[in-house]
Amino acid sequence: MVAAVMHGNHLLQEIALMPGVREVRGAGLLIGIEFESGVANTIATKMCDAGVLVNAATANTVRIAPALNVSAAQITKFISILRKVLSDVE
Repeated sequence: MVAAVMHGNHLLQEIALMPGVREVRGAGLLIGIEFESGVANTIATKMCDAGVLVNAATANTVRIAPALNVSAAQITKFISILRKVLSDVE
């Protein structure tokens, strides 16, 4: 469980620094990413195309909920894919 908290904190910190992100909130690995504009559906679609499942909770918020046994390598890959998707959308 400690690893999940560490991974969650790492995700919060990394995502908060990405362009176009207004706010990142969550507990553990359940995280909501609020964007400055209503691009959540586009981001969710592009993330799915890249092999990552996320949920567009609202027009400007994407929710992620990785498994509690997610590895550090998978977290790093997610961050990389999200950065690429955001650069394509913005």
